[in-house]
Amino acid sequence: MTDLIIETNQLTKTFKGQQALSGLDLRVPAGSIFGFLGRNGPGKTTAIKTLMGLLHIESGEARSSASPRPTPTAPSKSAAASASSPRTRNSTPT
Repeated sequence: MTDLIIETNQLTKTFKGQQALSGLDLRVPAGSIFGFLGRNGPGKTTAIKTLMGLLHIESGEARSSASPRPTPTAPSKSAAASASSPRTRNSTPT
């Protein structure tokens, strides 16, 4: 069996009711070169961001480098608020 560096099964993503990915099945063997080609809007960037973990997986499964990425749960409001608050460095001289 060929080792896969990327694999998706029925990956789905929507934005405000607009479906960006619909049941994406993708298999990229290790050592191969793969590219996304197509016109604007069919979901190339959405697929890549989902594989990188930058977007929430609504349904389906994505594996990259043989590491499964389970469907994440939405972050709590407190976690989202702390992630968006500005952080300051300690200005005390050392």
